[in-house]
Order: sequence, then structure tokens, then C-alpha cells
Amino acid sequence: MVNHRWGRRHKLASDVRIYIGGEKIADGIVRNISYSGICIDIAKKASPIHGFIDIVLEHNAKNEHDIHVHGMIVRSTKNSIAVMF
Repeated sequence: MVNHRWGRRHKLASDVRIYIGGEKIADGIVRNISYSGICIDIAKKASPIHGFIDIVLEHNAKNEHDIHVHGMIVRSTKNSIAVMF
């Protein structure tokens, strides 16, 4: 199996909200993140592979802003998605 990752993965447990076209479709928890993408555990299948989504990573520190990123789903299972930035 070929590893297509551009960066090293880092474990992270952060709540996220997932949107398509401005509409919230799911909540999730980040499993890991890298320079080039993110893996998110979700309760339901979010979108087809190659679909574009917006992700909001919730920042729990006081007086900090949430982080907004746009990406493409490159892998989707019943309980998780992998998104490339």
C-alpha cells in the first residue's frame, strides 16, 4: 500500500462541525491531523468521496477563535472521513 501523506500525523481530540454549502451536516471528533489533511470520527456517513466540505475545529481556549478549513473527502467509511486540505 502506498502512503500518500505529505506530512506526519499528530493525534488530536478536538470537536469539529462539518458543513456542505453552509449547511451543517455532522459533528465529529478529530482523530489525527497533518499538514495535508485530517481524519475525523463521525456518527454517520458525511458525503461522497471527492465531495468538498468545510470544517470548523472548535478552539476551547478562552478568547480564541475557532479554526475554519476547506477540504475534499478522500476516504469515507461508516464512522470516519479523511479530508485533504
